[in-house]
Amino acid sequence: MMTLSSSTKVWLFILISSISLLFYGYSMHSRLGLILGFFVSLFFNVLIFIYGDFKLYNFFKSIELKGQDPYGALRMRDDLCEKLKMEKPKIRIYESQSINSFTLGLFWNSSTIFVSRGSIQHLNSTELEQVILLGLCQIKKMDSFAFGVVSVLANTLAGFAYLLDQIIFLKFIFKSELMFFSWLIKPVIWVLVKSVASFESFYRNDRLCCDVLKDKRQFCELLWKLDGYAKTIPDTIPEGTAHLFLVHPSIQLQSFFERIHPSVQRRIVHLIGHSPL
Repeated sequence: MMTLSSSTKVWLFILISSISLLFYGYSMHSRLGLILGFFVSLFFNVLIFIYGDFKLYNFFKSIELKGQDPYGALRMRDDLCEKLKMEKPKIRIYESQSINSFTLGLFWNSSTIFVSRGSIQHLNSTELEQVILLGLCQIKKMDSFAFGVVSVLANTLAGFAYLLDQIIFLKFIFKSELMFFSWLIKPVIWVLVKSVASFESFYRNDRLCCDVLKDKRQFCELLWKLDGYAKTIPDTIPEGTAHLFLVHPSIQLQSFFERIHPSVQRRIVHLIGHSPL
């Protein structure tokens, strides 16, 4: 049975949605509809490829790691890229005391691994190397592209739903806590994100890392440690971006539709057959 990669699914989604907008516009309003469909499709693609990573770049204040590298992260990246036979992405340190990392990499911008300040401060050199390796594997399999596109779409939908709540329920006047549209959109966002960030995508990335490390148990210990840190030092992130991170960065999972990652226990079981370690 043929399976499609995450990046192929995204390209098909963009192609089909763009063509559908053109056909729908033409069928409804002839030439005028075709023109409107073209501009809507153009806006849709600009949203993804131009606006793209800006949301997270602005949300997570970061600095690029280059030149003097007291952490040895650039040397680790260079050695790992040579093993994986891939180009070297940038590494940026973002200001957060959480212990986590995520990747961004739409085609218009260089692929980048974001490592939290907390990770630099609390992880030893072996663990930091494994965190960088996880990011590199995600970039190599093009998941960073697919994940990035979906995060833009999901965050846009969440923002639109939040705006409706603000306007319709006059939240800026009455300070109401009712979030009807924001809750209504959650299943749509979940389906959109899970279309590329399936449990198998996380398992596949874990296996690739272990193939490079040649030590499954050491990698499982890292996952267990990251999960523990995420529960004790949670982070606040934009809606629809949790799948970008190595482990879910927040413990505030209030509903089924906020659960994107497989549990760390399940990830460990898929690697060594049992959990706990």
